Amino acid sequence: GGPGAQRPRHLRGRAAGRFVMSPSRGHGRVLSSEAERISVEDVAQMQQEELDDVAAIDLPEKGIDNDAAMLLGSVAMRCSRIRAMCLRGNDITDEGADALAMALPELPNSLTHLDLSNNQLTAPGAEAIARAFLGRSGSPRASASFSCGGCFRRDPTSLIDARARLLPVAGGGQPSRSRFLDLSHNRLEDHGVGLVACYIGGGGGGGLQQLPVRLRL
Repeated sequence: GGPGAQRPRHLRGRAAGRFVMSPSRGHGRVLSSEAERISVEDVAQMQQEELDDVAAIDLPEKGIDNDAAMLLGSVAMRCSRIRAMCLRGNDITDEGADALAMALPELPNSLTHLDLSNNQLTAPGAEAIARAFLGRSGSPRASASFSCGGCFRRDPTSLIDARARLLPVAGGGQPSRSRFLDLSHNRLEDHGVGLVACYIGGGGGGGLQQLPVRLRL
């Protein structure tokens, strides 16, 4: 907390009682909430806020439904520095996943972490997310990896900071831009896992083209 340290930003209106805009350990701020549940009306209030410096949206286990997820996609589009979205443990189904998938191509390529674990996704919703997140244009090219199980780290600031520790550049040893997608603890079954895996390493549909990735199913 030196004189140049960022301070929590005060929000306006109803959003002031539902959301917190905290400094991260890196650049930008983390949008989170201490409320037990976040409704679509709460998310709508965030659309009135200044969001340019939001680098992470961290809203796990908040009872977020499909309508709220759809609006969160719109909120994220206003975050020009966004690097991470954690929506773990909510009530998002394939309908909400489809809405998020429509927003993902409009987000900056700085978005490298997406956690939708422990929701209610099945194969179609998971494939829509994988196609939109892993198959976005303008992505750098490198190698890919696949892992199963596990859960996203609980520290909100790690949503940003952990990205540099995923995979090194081939032959270089320095961290590269990587993507982390967590779809674990959903209802994908073997069919869904296969569909999502097609987007690794330039697989089905021209999916991911050699981008460093951690995928959890």
